[in-house]
Amino acid sequence: MSKKQLGALFLSSLVIFTVGNGIVPLLPIYAIQLGAATAVAGYYLSFSFFMLAVGVFIAGWLSDLYQNRKRILFIAGLMCVFSVWLMGRATNIWQLTILTGTTWFLGGIGLTLVNIFVGLFAEKTERGKIFGIIAMTSSLGALIGGSTTGFLVDRWGFSFMLLAVSIFCLIWPMATLFLEDKYDFNFYSRSLLTIYRHNIYGFNQAKCIC
Repeated sequence: MSKKQLGALFLSSLVIFTVGNGIVPLLPIYAIQLGAATAVAGYYLSFSFFMLAVGVFIAGWLSDLYQNRKRILFIAGLMCVFSVWLMGRATNIWQLTILTGTTWFLGGIGLTLVNIFVGLFAEKTERGKIFGIIAMTSSLGALIGGSTTGFLVDRWGFSFMLLAVSIFCLIWPMATLFLEDKYDFNFYSRSLLTIYRHNIYGFNQAKCIC
């Protein structure tokens, strides 16, 4: 894998982990400030992580369906910038829940696509090293996010903190622009062939039943 490819994937993953680890400890406080009860704040976080799981699941399907992983990763990063910024403009817990769920959904897509890129471009002899470098963004993101977001909230409040985080999120789509992608032009033909075979098999089974 080229250094440019690795650097772009590293930055994209670092942004996702920094944002997630930086703001998730503060979200229950923010939710309570917007009028949520303690139990509702817990449900709110549960829904956010449910959307993260949905994003992880959807990313693989989108990767196979559209093949253009670079574009999907770029769009997800760009949308994440706006969803984080809008989180700071939320006026009630329901707006915050939808926006946080959207942000976590996009983060799930981003993390999955980063790993797909690593799997596609890392050579067999370097996969352990590459995956190790990418995995390092988890702890590094926790360090950066945890050491900055709390200070920003104490000094200027949640709206300013989320604005600053949304600006930081711009690194994700910008880094994506430097990625190379691989396209499997035979994917659709193989998919159509599989569908055709299943239809023929089902038709033959139906004839046997009749």
